[in-house]
Amino acid sequence: MYRMERGLREALRPKYAGFLEAMNAQPGGLKLLAVIRADLLALLGEENLPALRALDGYLKEKLVTWLSPAALTLHHITWDDPASLLEKIVAYEAVHPIRNLIDLKRRLGVGRRCFGYFHPAIPGEPLIFIEVALLKDTAASIQEVLWDDPPTPESEARCALFYSISSTQIFATLSPIPGFMQWLLAKLASQIKLAEAESQDGSLLEGTSSTFRESILFPEEERMIHDAVEHAGGKSGIELLQDILKSSQWVKSDKLSSALKSPLMRLCARYLAREKKRGKALDAVANFHLQNGAMIERINWMADQSEKGIQQSGGIMVNYMYRLENIEEYALSYLGTGLAHTSSNLLQYIEDLIQFLFAQGTVLDSSGLVPETNAEAIRVARSRGVQTIIATGKSRAAVIEVLGKEYFFRLAGCNSLALFYASRVWFVSLRRGGQKLYQKNLDIEVCREALLYSLEHRVALVAFSQDDCYTTFDDNPLVDFFLVYHEPKVRRHKFVFLETPEAISSMLRPHWARRVDGMAQVILIQAQSDVLEVVPLRTSKGNGVKIMLESLCASPDEVMALGDGENDKEMLQLADLLVSCSPMAAR
Repeated sequence: MYRMERGLREALRPKYAGFLEAMNAQPGGLKLLAVIRADLLALLGEENLPALRALDGYLKEKLVTWLSPAALTLHHITWDDPASLLEKIVAYEAVHPIRNLIDLKRRLGVGRRCFGYFHPAIPGEPLIFIEVALLKDTAASIQEVLWDDPPTPESEARCALFYSISSTQIFATLSPIPGFMQWLLAKLASQIKLAEAESQDGSLLEGTSSTFRESILFPEEERMIHDAVEHAGGKSGIELLQDILKSSQWVKSDKLSSALKSPLMRLCARYLAREKKRGKALDAVANFHLQNGAMIERINWMADQSEKGIQQSGGIMVNYMYRLENIEEYALSYLGTGLAHTSSNLLQYIEDLIQFLFAQGTVLDSSGLVPETNAEAIRVARSRGVQTIIATGKSRAAVIEVLGKEYFFRLAGCNSLALFYASRVWFVSLRRGGQKLYQKNLDIEVCREALLYSLEHRVALVAFSQDDCYTTFDDNPLVDFFLVYHEPKVRRHKFVFLETPEAISSMLRPHWARRVDGMAQVILIQAQSDVLEVVPLRTSKGNGVKIMLESLCASPDEVMALGDGENDKEMLQLADLLVSCSPMAAR
């Protein structure tokens, strides 16, 4: 059997394997193989052939082994190193180009460090290198790092950009934001396109696009941009912003720079902390630092005034801070939930404070309609950049049906909706469908015991299961309520006890809270004090909020929760939120 396996392995081994391994054993062979793979990747871009993909996969696997971290050595690069090595440092520096020998000597001199990783098989060739500045405090601009005169005495330095030798010091970076301007221009283009479609069709309610209208600019920012542009030509603020950013000439105008600072800093903070790709930071540099345990400390206006810096990020750079006591916690949190930890310095720019509006008495009045004062409050919040989310236990279809589609969409872009059904948690857009975040059935033993309890104590019980409702006694109006609101159709959805408020408070609630501990949740409905719900774990409204916050990578500090009574207050405290119970319009 062993011989068969060995023979099969040998037969499946590609013919070029021996050639590549022999080449790696020769002086300079490893570097040549790296060059070959670079050429191979370029060729694959033109001709994506199976044979080339197989060769690329094999070569990549071998290079990963041959270039493993264990085989690398760390070297402190100084002015005394060979000229050939220093030439490579100058040639390979892609982030902040080295202008001349004086610039190079400064980066290797007092208050500066440069470290590189080398491989024994590629002598004199840095595989990666990092430049470090020793400063008194975190730098706000690259000019400060490259041209501080005189340099900070090393004995006084307490901050090392990228590196430090003492746990009492600060680890920080001053990093580029290479994808910000590309993201922003694409966002502006899509919003302009949607605005044009809306003006032509009159409504986007029936659209199927995955992009929805949002307020990119605040009214004050839009006014400042119009004032700074000499000939607006009837264009909107986002159209003017798009025109301005297509060229880097705007930085030469103090008036334009002043008008753009507020929106660009705010949108850059949003891009770094909120924009995601597969649950992680959209910006590649941000993703690298966040997964290593950094927090986004500060963004700096006009920190990189080079042509490349203006084109990539509008001149903005970012400080990532590594605090030793938080590195592991932040890294695990980011890898698990995608939450980007930010300082208070950054939070001042982030506009998407999340405001939860609870339909029972908060958005709706006693007749089930949205008062104009509440609608206006939502419009004002949206105009200020507040992301407004309505949390409700009703399904998407039911909300649209009950409120009326046209009326609901007059809430000026209130297009996000959190649905907390018992058994399911969804985060949806009224126009775009939704995403299921969590689902759970009731424990079968809990259901069995509830039925026996109902029969023994003669307490009315209604159970919800898929398309059906079951009751131990006479038909109950809750059955009709269930059908009207299209509640979710899981197999063991929830059950409800119907009894007097006194009996629920003194007997049922204490009994079932103890009995289902760790298996289900007991919820007292404040608006209906004669109803006690038992639902699956983590499907209460409070836990639903917590699940949705995790999916949005938002922390409780960014949330203003608006409720209308003790029920909302109790539930939202499960999500670590502070709840305001004053009239909605006043808030």
